[in-house]
Amino acid sequence: MGIFDRLRSRRPEAQPPPTRSGPEVIRVFDSYGRELQIPREEWRTKVLPHNLAAARADPDQLAGVLIDGLQNGFAPELVSDAEHLARTDRNPVRAAILLGVIYMECGRLDDSERVLREVLARHGDDATVLFNLAKIQSLHGDRAGCDATLWRALEVDPNQENAFAWYTATRRDVQVAQPAVEPCQKVASLPGSWRAQIWLAREALQRSDVPAALKYYDEALANAPQPAPTDLLMQLSGDLGKAGRIAELVERLAPRVSPERHGLAVGNNLLKAYVDLGRPAPARGLLDALFAQGRPDWRETLDFWAVQISRLELEQRKTRAPADAPLQTTMLAFDGPLWTRRGSPFAGLLLAPAPGSPHIAFLGGTVIFDPSRAAPGAQLSDPPGRFSRALPLHLAEELRLDRGTATTSLLPWVKTQGFGVFGAPLDDAEACQLARRQDPVSTVLCSLVVDVSRPEAWRISLRCLEVAGGKLLGTVTTEFRTQELGPATERFVRQATDVLRPVLGDVRTARPDWAAGLAEAELGDYLLRLEQQLAVLTHVELSDGRLSGEHEIAEGALQLCLRNPARAIPRMLYAQTLRLLKAGRPDVVAQHRERWERLQGEHPIAGPPAPLLQQASREIFP
Repeated sequence: MGIFDRLRSRRPEAQPPPTRSGPEVIRVFDSYGRELQIPREEWRTKVLPHNLAAARADPDQLAGVLIDGLQNGFAPELVSDAEHLARTDRNPVRAAILLGVIYMECGRLDDSERVLREVLARHGDDATVLFNLAKIQSLHGDRAGCDATLWRALEVDPNQENAFAWYTATRRDVQVAQPAVEPCQKVASLPGSWRAQIWLAREALQRSDVPAALKYYDEALANAPQPAPTDLLMQLSGDLGKAGRIAELVERLAPRVSPERHGLAVGNNLLKAYVDLGRPAPARGLLDALFAQGRPDWRETLDFWAVQISRLELEQRKTRAPADAPLQTTMLAFDGPLWTRRGSPFAGLLLAPAPGSPHIAFLGGTVIFDPSRAAPGAQLSDPPGRFSRALPLHLAEELRLDRGTATTSLLPWVKTQGFGVFGAPLDDAEACQLARRQDPVSTVLCSLVVDVSRPEAWRISLRCLEVAGGKLLGTVTTEFRTQELGPATERFVRQATDVLRPVLGDVRTARPDWAAGLAEAELGDYLLRLEQQLAVLTHVELSDGRLSGEHEIAEGALQLCLRNPARAIPRMLYAQTLRLLKAGRPDVVAQHRERWERLQGEHPIAGPPAPLLQQASREIFP
């Protein structure tokens, strides 16, 4: 492969004068995996000089900075450091290629040619050096010399990407994406060729000659080094996938894919093939291996596949279940803040409720959808379903922290499948009867309904009922647009507390300093992370159903902490999420060790949670 992808398939005859082109912003990720976008001029004047200076003593690092600078269009800024690398690099061919290309990009063609010819004379033929020399000859108008040098490059390495693309394109009168067949066949006859074969295979697929295409692919795989080059596997899998030859794709790709070497470029195609074939188990194994590479720039794509795999697993479980088997639904009860459950060290932060104080239960899991949509049973966590579970958990947490009141969240669970939703609210008598079956029996039941039947505005409502007699104590209703979820939730919590005030009486009202709440803008994400922790908790406690999205769950909790570094509650939620995940997914938790320790060191939490966070750290990362 050529060193610089941005030069791929460029015809030197039509090359414009050197420009200072490049992206308007440079996209990078910090040590926590957060994406940063730095303006181009700031990168040129501040970041690039710093990176060059820091790498100057290490040839490998310096070469990487130079390649990155070239890809971003900073050739003039790189000249002196490239000259330094040429004097100090243990790999003189690499250094000469970099310096020659940088000179070429700056319009110093004679200097570029001198550097390239000198390295050829000293170290023999190299395909990438010869390709760049052919470019210089073409720019000088020496077409015959250019053609001879270009073919010489292919004889050295018939798979040199840029030389192959140029040679096969310039055999035609116009440049096209598909190489011409005749020059591909000529290159394919060279020893060790595989790149020409994959293009000939593409041409065969376009003619619907699948046997010929498979023969070319098998020849390419036999000729290629091991492990197979990334671009070979990427084109093979992409073309076979577009042609609908999924089984043939998996047969050739699966034994050869290495997440460490081939990364997302190839892994993405194999993941799609596994999902298309209905094979979630190998898909999940590959997904975990790709997540383990720790690439934040892959996260969005991998999160997408995590959802697709989970959806496939759910569909297959439903298909395997007897059609006439009744759904077994039960109610799960969760006391107080969720992050204090299952041996959590943070349970010690909560004082016992005052003697004789009321017990408030919040019944969630009711969603009114569009009337044309059937009320679902088990489902993947769509936004309305998540919200119908997160809102009672948040209300129970807030009331416990604000008033010291004993609280419980009640949520419907479908055995072997996961959380379900009621498609219509229970009437008051049914709701109170359900509450009476719980231990302990609540004083008040608050029945919550999330109405999403109007896409432009959601409505949440609450009915507060005296459990013993069924008396209606009050109601709350709030309508909002989904982008206003945070402020609407904050308002709803205040209104619910006002309705319950006569029941709560004179219990404690002092909220601890460490329990400071989040800003409205963060509340929507906190609700999501709370519901995700609920999914992890039930998976650990019940060993029922399949947990999905573990990587995104842990990552989302971390990012919430980073946006609120001084808040104890997000930190405890993150710690408890890792504690729970460790039981079934220690590989996911291990990927967070360095960032957890950095977070704790750079943004320590003060007050009573501090020693408990240290205790949690020892449990998570002994």
